[in-house]
Order: sequence, then structure tokens, then C-alpha cells
Amino acid sequence: MSAYKFVDLFSGCGGLSLGLATYFLFTRWLARRPPESEALRRVERLGLLGLSLGGPLLHLALDATNNYGVHPLWPVNTSWFYGDSVFIIEPWLWVAALPPLMVSARSRIGRYTALALLLTGLALTSRFPNPVGFIVSLVLGAAGWSVFAARLNERPRWLAAVGSWLGVTLVFTLAAALARRTVTESLGDGRGALVDLVTTPIPANPLCVSAITLEVSGDRYRASLAQVSLAPGLVPPESCPREREARTARLELASNTASPPGLLWYGRWEGSRRELAKLAERCDVAAFLRFARIPFWLTRDSGALVVGDLRFDRSAQIEFAEMELPAKVGACPPNVPPWQPPRGALVQAGAIAGDGDGR
Repeated sequence: MSAYKFVDLFSGCGGLSLGLATYFLFTRWLARRPPESEALRRVERLGLLGLSLGGPLLHLALDATNNYGVHPLWPVNTSWFYGDSVFIIEPWLWVAALPPLMVSARSRIGRYTALALLLTGLALTSRFPNPVGFIVSLVLGAAGWSVFAARLNERPRWLAAVGSWLGVTLVFTLAAALARRTVTESLGDGRGALVDLVTTPIPANPLCVSAITLEVSGDRYRASLAQVSLAPGLVPPESCPREREARTARLELASNTASPPGLLWYGRWEGSRRELAKLAERCDVAAFLRFARIPFWLTRDSGALVVGDLRFDRSAQIEFAEMELPAKVGACPPNVPPWQPPRGALVQAGAIAGDGDGR
């Protein structure tokens, strides 16, 4: 599915409206149950109301921690907000939440479902070639936390689960902040104005953080990819997991001259802002740019145009954050969301003719 068709149904007023609709639907269902004490009914309704309204807000808050972006103020404000701190499927969060659910479940189906989800979260970590120590610590952490959660009473168990979830989020948030400082301090003179910096901690490994910088200088547009190690003596940046070398974007090798020990630049993509502005005149590209935070583009030998987002360029195949378009514009895409393009300032002719700061 093309990226411009992704509509965040859980943002702002829309999520709360769906939550309220869910609440009223289930209260009607509760009313059809056999009569019970009014106090129990009241507790059920209050709990359901809290879940119905809190669920969309929690969904939005969790999405706000990663690099995908959210629109919490839509439709009043169409701007993007990025947390750049936690991977969208972080196994340590699964470890924090699922063992308490598993031991608290009152049915076998509930327990086995929570266990299956936990094992799935652990298996997803194998997609990234983390050092063995991190994988072992994740498995031991899941086993130990399951045993500990089983020994707690229900209320302390849930308090510990919430605390461990917040603790994991805090650890990865601090890791991302330290990585951003490492990258920004390494940027020397002559590299252009820093427009954006995307950071994503590696799943299950807060010591390794992926980073992408976006810099402009006059007409030049440059995105640079790096790996940051917060403990280079323990985990050198060269050994930090990163995406496969094969990508849709045609990356150039990056120079690591004068880079600190914990920072490894491994790829660079450059383009022309005027060319991007020209492409943005196409309705299909303009629709894509409402989503793309680090856009890149290339022309196939066949003349087809490929546009993509370097945040999610993980293979040579066309993926969800990439589009292959005909050389000439066909029908304009329908149902384009009214989001503010993250890089809208970069395609303004006045900004290109200015001092190079396209923010």
C-alpha cells in the first residue's frame, strides 16, 4: 500500500470518538446481561470508560516515541511530531508487559496467548544481528520477570509492570538523546545547515543507535546515515546491527575522518533541492511528500521515477515507504490526507535561493 494512504485513525479527536463509540456499544451489551449488583455494574462501566478513552491516547503516546511520527492535534494542527527514541517493536517493552498479563490471566487461552506473544517478541529480535549477550539477557530477563511477577500480588504486579515499562522507555529515550548529542557534536564546518536528525535505538540494544542527518547548503540536499555506539569500548559502532547493504536508494560511501570512536558514517545520499521542488509539482509526488521525512528519488533506466523515505529503505525492493511512478503523471491519488509535508520548506523556491537554511 502506498505511503500516502496510511491514515492515523487513532490521532486526536478521531481516536477519542472511536473510544466513546466503543464504550457505548459495550455498555449496551452489558445491559443485556443477567441482573447483577449495581455497584459491580458501576465499576465495570467506569473501567470500560477508562479503557475506551485511555486506549487511543496510549496508542498515540506509544507511537509518539518512534520515528514514524504522529498527528496528535489533527485536524486543528496538521504538523508531524516525532519521538525518535524507541523502536516501533521494542522487545524489552514486550518483556515488561506480557509476563504480568500471562500470570494474571484467568483462562488458559489468555495465558497461552500472552506466552505466544512474548515468544513472538523474542523471536523478532533475531532479525537484527545483535551480540549474543543482548539476546541472552533478553531471554533471561523475560524468564526472571515472569517468575517474579508470579510471586507478586495483583496490585503490586501491575504497579511493577507499569514501572518496568516506563523504565525501558526512559533507558531508550536517554540512549537516543546521547546519540543525538554525539552526532551533532561531530558535525563540522562546511557540512551545511542541519535540518533534521532521525535517531532509532536498535531493538533490545540501547547501546546502539541508528542516525540519519539531513543537511542543506544552497541547492544541495544531503542525507547521511550513521551508527552510534554509546559504549564503543564494549560494542564498537562497526559491530552495531544495521540494515542490509542492498537498498533502493543509491548510497555513496561516507567519510569517517575526524569522527569520534563511537560514531560510524556508512552511507550518504545527495540530491538537488531544485529537482525535488520540480518533482513536488507532480500531484503524486506531492502526496508522498506529506509523509516522507527524509525523501530520496531516482530514475530507472525505463524512465520510471522512484521516490522513497530513507527512514524505511531496508532493501532493494519497493516497500511501503517507496513508490515507483510512471515518467508522466497519470491520475492523481485520491484521499490524500491534509498533513503538513515534513520537508515542505525545502521545496520552496525562495528558500533555495536564500542562505541554504531550509528549515
